[in-house]
Amino acid sequence: MPEIKNTFTGAKMNKDLDQRLVQQGQYRNAMNIQVMTTDGGGDGVGEAGTVQNLQGNRELGTATGGLPLATGFNDINFKCVGSISDEKTDSAFFLFTSGDFSEADETSTEVITKIDTIVRENVSTGVTTPIFVDQWAFQCPISSLSITEPTGIIAGLTIDSSNTISPKLRVNMKLEFYQSDNTDNTFTAKIKSISSSTQTIIFFYEQVDMSTVVWNNLTHVRFVHDRALNFNPDINITGINIIDDLLFFTDGIYEPKKINITRSERGTDSSGNLHTQLYVTNELGELQLAGELENEPGGTITSNVDLETNLSNDVLEEHITVLRPAPKTAPTIETVVRDPSELSFTITNTAFDNLTNFAPVVIGLDSDGEPSTTPPLSQTSFQQGDTLIVSEENSLDSQITFFKITFQGYLTVPTDGSEPTASTTGPTNQALFTISSNNETMEEVGPQNLEWSFNIDLPKPKFELKFARFAYRYKYEDGEYSAFSPFSELAFDPGLFDYDSIKGYNLGMVNTIQSLKIKDFIPYYTDRALDITEVEILYKSTDNANVYTIKSIRKEKDPEWELFTPNSNTGTDSLGTGELEIKSEVIHRVIQGNQLLRSFDNVPRLAKAQEITGSRILYGNFVQGFDITKPVSLSQFITSSTVGTQPKKSVKTLRDYKVG
Repeated sequence: MPEIKNTFTGAKMNKDLDQRLVQQGQYRNAMNIQVMTTDGGGDGVGEAGTVQNLQGNRELGTATGGLPLATGFNDINFKCVGSISDEKTDSAFFLFTSGDFSEADETSTEVITKIDTIVRENVSTGVTTPIFVDQWAFQCPISSLSITEPTGIIAGLTIDSSNTISPKLRVNMKLEFYQSDNTDNTFTAKIKSISSSTQTIIFFYEQVDMSTVVWNNLTHVRFVHDRALNFNPDINITGINIIDDLLFFTDGIYEPKKINITRSERGTDSSGNLHTQLYVTNELGELQLAGELENEPGGTITSNVDLETNLSNDVLEEHITVLRPAPKTAPTIETVVRDPSELSFTITNTAFDNLTNFAPVVIGLDSDGEPSTTPPLSQTSFQQGDTLIVSEENSLDSQITFFKITFQGYLTVPTDGSEPTASTTGPTNQALFTISSNNETMEEVGPQNLEWSFNIDLPKPKFELKFARFAYRYKYEDGEYSAFSPFSELAFDPGLFDYDSIKGYNLGMVNTIQSLKIKDFIPYYTDRALDITEVEILYKSTDNANVYTIKSIRKEKDPEWELFTPNSNTGTDSLGTGELEIKSEVIHRVIQGNQLLRSFDNVPRLAKAQEITGSRILYGNFVQGFDITKPVSLSQFITSSTVGTQPKKSVKTLRDYKVG
């Protein structure tokens, strides 16, 4: 009897056609089946294209695995608000929350901890691991903290470190001491910094007057921090997906979020008792606490909380939102314009009899110690490495160049007649030069006592015929790029007004900038996200729609990054925030075309639907933008001043506001 074999490689149920017309590879009807797309696993079950019964479910244990999170995971009334399976790792992820404080909690004599958490259950091993723990609040009786009774005006509190509460304290936690049967007897404060040794000392942002508080009648204290995950027991996660090592989720109430599974697991204590710490990749490719990679006056931050800067390694909401912050301020442009007329001098009755290349030449004083140059060198501002062209001042053939010299530095002449030394106070009347090139004409003239002219040979100005602007953007640990910062003002400083009536334009309308530095593109580490790994410096000219990358400045790798912090000998008044000198106009690295008009990130504020397609994340049923409830207005005033031959900034350039 012939055997009929059908394979269902199409994996498609077709109810539209009569059963006699169903094509090979499709089926008419089925229940509780699955079509294998690959050969079976190690258990020998299944071949590609075969239909098998769908396997049932079996209990593997609690999703939490009995983990002792907080004061005991099982002691907290958790609710699961979302879950997702990851077939690549044979794991399931569960999102739990303990909810907010209830009215009954106010009089409880137990320690109450509030946690939002994400845990992973490995189906193969049965091991449950906390991936992210947001320990955002806890409450306890005051008696359990062993606090030294405060009196008068206090700036902080001392707590016995032997209790189980002290390790859970976090910077920027708001604390409230209250009397359960008297709502008037209370005081609040906010933790600025924490110092831990034999005792835990917490410092407040503002001092508290304890004269109005009856300390002995206070019964409870509640510590609350801004939440990171923001799970709500009454609202389920409506969209959740995994892309590679990233877990995306949204609930339609709070901003969409993203968790890097590997880095979050590394920063989460295996017991789940502590808030997740922020780990980033160092220059060796290893995960390290973010604070340890930041420099500060006096060393690196190695503890969880730095006492002086209030820098904490706690993962905050800003670290896990899909939308990563973009720079809010434009970089600062520092330009140097050098006037050739102020960098020249003459000298008379001087003979140069040693014109060997690199030979030293001391110029500036005569035999009586008086200035021999006009003007005196103390009125100049040469820089080391400047090249000067030396020519005969009275030559009939215009000015014949005899040789060139290179400025090495100003000299200080001691009054005791000893050898001159390098000046440490700025320009003086004597300077050291070296011969940099000779001319055969000098051999014909000979070492005569002539009148010489020294004129600086300035290099070609930067962006001489361009209007250049600069901006920057951040690159984050997970590879995201922020939107562009605002662009700087134009790096353009024209020459003197020089209208040519024949050619019909101003000859002075060219850039005269000799030195250009970009500054203020790396905010101080207390004011930026600690998982920023690079800052890209961007360039754009007004005659080109493209935006170019000048350089990517990487944390811990490029020297320009270190220029944002003070050294151990300086205070906070001399903080630097990045510096990059533009040495070349040859810039070829173009930003991708889809980034050119990216003035902001088009990520919704709220979204109820989320899905993955083509390695892209899509949101639906979302809320975007903000309502402007008040009219936008500008304060205007007019000033006027006389403009001479030196150009000044226009009204548009002088404005201190930006719209759009």
